[in-house]
Amino acid sequence: MDFIPRILTDYALPPILISLVVGLPSLVLYITEVVILLRNGAKFDTAFYRLFLARAVLHILSYFNSYINLRFGRLGFFYAVYDVVGSFPIAVNYFLC
Repeated sequence: MDFIPRILTDYALPPILISLVVGLPSLVLYITEVVILLRNGAKFDTAFYRLFLARAVLHILSYFNSYINLRFGRLGFFYAVYDVVGSFPIAVNYFLC
C-alpha cells in the first residue's frame, strides 16, 4: 500500500491544464454532435449513426472517467478514498481508461 501515495500525488499540474485546454473544446464538440444526431433522428436513422452514438457515449464517459480517476486522482483529490479502498479501484480505472 506504500505505492498508492506516490502514484496518486506524484504528478505535475501543467500537463493536466494542457489536456483541459485541448480536451474541453473537443468534448463540447462531441456532445454537440450527439445532440444534433438525437434531435434529427429521422434524418440520421441508419446503422452508421446508431453505432456512432453508441461509441460517442462510451467516449464521453471514458473522458470523464480518465479525468476523475487518473488526472485529478494524481493531484491527491481522492487520496483519502483510495487509501481506504486499496489498490483494486486504481487497477480497474487504469483498465477502463
